[in-house]
Amino acid sequence: MKNLKLKLKTKSGFSNLFTADQIWGQMVFAISDLKGDKEASKFVESFDKNPPFLISNMMPENFFPRVILPPFKKDINDNKTVQDEKKNRALAKKSKKNSWVPLEMFLKHQKNINALKLEVIEKKPELFKINEVRSSIDRIKGIPFESNGGVFNQSFIYSNSSFVIYIRLLDESFNSTLYEIVSYLNLVGLGGDRSVGKGNFDIKVEALNDIEENIFSYNQGNACMSLSRCSGENLIPLYYNIDYYFGIVGSSFDDKKSYNKYPVIYFEPGSIFAKGDGMIIHNVHINSKICSYGYSFPIYLNI
Repeated sequence: MKNLKLKLKTKSGFSNLFTADQIWGQMVFAISDLKGDKEASKFVESFDKNPPFLISNMMPENFFPRVILPPFKKDINDNKTVQDEKKNRALAKKSKKNSWVPLEMFLKHQKNINALKLEVIEKKPELFKINEVRSSIDRIKGIPFESNGGVFNQSFIYSNSSFVIYIRLLDESFNSTLYEIVSYLNLVGLGGDRSVGKGNFDIKVEALNDIEENIFSYNQGNACMSLSRCSGENLIPLYYNIDYYFGIVGSSFDDKKSYNKYPVIYFEPGSIFAKGDGMIIHNVHINSKICSYGYSFPIYLNI
């Protein structure tokens, strides 16, 4: 097993911080374009039993997603004053509003993660959302729609900071394929707005830094937090947020009647589990070949 990261430096705006299932889907299409549909199908099938790697969500460099923690409970044997209790609850409420936790702060509390609720997190990643005016294009005529121009606003993220996607190689023979995929994504970009010049990144494969190594090497915890959006009946959640998502199928599978996948219920990154790995999610489309990535990217901790 080997932990790596993809470091992304922005060269344009992009639509969203891509989730593990979205990134995995783009990797599948990269393999299809590079090596053909048969190799892409083999790649997808390999994840049903022994996945060659796990992948995290995209996140700002040097930050983890906010850890989903249990609320404060009054301990009848606790000698804290009412004033202390109010202070702790106020700190926890303020901490809950943060979307990101600096890595050094996570490492500090990894062996007692509940203490993170009492930290005031001032450090935040630089993410700016900018609305841009666009027009819908008539693809037959190659011009904006004539009736109303099809004008609409769309929000894109801009940042001077770098981003990371963590990769846990479980089969190190996949290493060379990973570099091929990264080279391809450097050329074509990420996300659905590549055709309008968005989603362009300079992507490099890098080793973990010292803080990341310390976090990833800890394996004595009594629970784990996922760095990916994940799903699967084998997951036993303790503290979590959930969301649902309609994935979009690639154009080669689009029969004009089933553009979207069926909705999948996902645990959000930062959710804490007693155990479970997640899985590849099947039965998400009328085409049985189509599936969704749902593996957890576990980071061990103590609660």
